[in-house]
Amino acid sequence: MNKTLQRVTVSGLTLLLLGGIVTPSVASADTTNSATVATTKTTNADSETFKIGQFELPYTTVITNDGSQQYPWFSKLPQTVKTSQLLDEDYQDEMFAFYPEDSSDPYRTNLMIRQKFNEVVNILRGQSDTSYRGSEGLIDQGYDQLPEEAHAGLSKLDYALYNASANVILGFNLKWLTKYQDGEATQQEIFDAFEKEVKPLFSGTNDMVQSEVNVNENLYDPAKTDGDTFKTTVKALLPTTKTKAGLNDVPNDQLKQINLPGTLKASLRAQNRPVMTYMKTLSDGIVQADGAFSGGIIILKIGPDAETTDPTPTPATSQAVTVHYVESTTMATRLPPTRR
Repeated sequence: MNKTLQRVTVSGLTLLLLGGIVTPSVASADTTNSATVATTKTTNADSETFKIGQFELPYTTVITNDGSQQYPWFSKLPQTVKTSQLLDEDYQDEMFAFYPEDSSDPYRTNLMIRQKFNEVVNILRGQSDTSYRGSEGLIDQGYDQLPEEAHAGLSKLDYALYNASANVILGFNLKWLTKYQDGEATQQEIFDAFEKEVKPLFSGTNDMVQSEVNVNENLYDPAKTDGDTFKTTVKALLPTTKTKAGLNDVPNDQLKQINLPGTLKASLRAQNRPVMTYMKTLSDGIVQADGAFSGGIIILKIGPDAETTDPTPTPATSQAVTVHYVESTTMATRLPPTRR
């Protein structure tokens, strides 16, 4: 069953999550030279065709009761990429130059970031024709694209929980491994917290969801992972996870306040938002796709729950949309490698 599932993004691609202790599989997207996007927008009265001219790069959304903030995964880069640039062989090398390899870094951080950026570019290059219904939620779109055999044993709610579980596990790791690193929690306390804070959120769910939730249980359990191994693992993987999620600037005190039920709620709400709320038309008429196209919905809730704490992408009018990829016949426009 695992191989038949795709995590929900606007394009139905696998959710490109960060890494750390949990590393969900990344979609295997074929590279193509057909990267310019022609989008057909249909209304009751008539229809018109326009192009998605650029994509926003992935980000992690951190929600607090004061609002929300986006943390880009690739903070040194311009935060949008034009479809023409995806065809430019020099573009990726120019972006790599912002993250030069550093053999003295024991975590090979820049190499890791370059690999992840390569994954994102391949995903954007490899997206295939997809029909989007403007009023349809992302979860509906993603679930409908699953193979028929997956539907037999997986409800739409299970699928939504499967997607959301990755954010919950990410939040749990950041919260409790940060406490461990700062000497505020033991391995046993982390295992106990997992049993009390995470498992009840997914009680009674599909076996696939349970498998996803419990993927790190043996690591937390002192009876199955000795203390030295656990310490070594945390030392390497906590900074890696923070870097891949773009969260190095989030203070440890905030990470320790990650709200797991709130993270679950925000993840489910985001999946139910209409597809078209993740696309917007810029002042020059170019259509820009949200970072969810390239990185999936990555959300963490910090602090106690409030009624209105989830972020809303810039809304667009709901309509039936079909996205087609057509070969570009124009000269590729290279994005100047200027720093933000």
